[in-house]
Amino acid sequence: MKCMMSAALTNVVAISGMISQVDASILGQENWARVQIGSGYYAGGSGPLIVVDSLTLYSYTPFTFGGSPVVMDSLEPGARDLLLTTSVSDVGNRRTVTWSMSTLDGSAIMNQSVVDKLTKSERYFLYFNLSGSPTDDQMVSPYSYAYSLLGLNGKQSLSTGTSTGLLYSGTEYRSEHSPAGPNFFNLTPRGYSMTYAYDIIPSTATTAILACGTVLMPRRRR
Repeated sequence: MKCMMSAALTNVVAISGMISQVDASILGQENWARVQIGSGYYAGGSGPLIVVDSLTLYSYTPFTFGGSPVVMDSLEPGARDLLLTTSVSDVGNRRTVTWSMSTLDGSAIMNQSVVDKLTKSERYFLYFNLSGSPTDDQMVSPYSYAYSLLGLNGKQSLSTGTSTGLLYSGTEYRSEHSPAGPNFFNLTPRGYSMTYAYDIIPSTATTAILACGTVLMPRRRR
């Protein structure tokens, strides 16, 4: 039996939301992204967050993981349009999925006029929402994740860890004591990003190559 390696089997790294040659079950699934800002307080001082007021800065915007970048149009005059980019890359049996949104010119997401529209309260938050098809049928291991708030001169980690729950279904609150302003996270926000990494089922082609290698190895020893 002859073993043939195709160029399509090489590792692929996705750049700026463009992808090719990756057999990913999450590709082609439509998802939606949204961003809100709000004010509220914690019930009893440490209980659940009670929302007093909120504004939708960017309504649900459809996108496809690994698809072309999408512009999220602002609904508020004091907020700037965002560019939403995604990527899916496979290195061996390890898949990494990224999702991020940031202003087109690297400036702050919003100015003070947006915050001033909210009813004043104890806490303020940015709410990044991702919904749609929260699964990858090829995933065979717990996934590691990292959520970050993007600032003008860097980023601030929001959460990292490992989970076995649904992918891409998480949302993130970040809140600080009032008074609130465009830099109320002590890091003027220009965007948000998240990364997931997990093992996947080996593709049929990869499995065939590995099997072929086990046949060839004894021949090299002779």
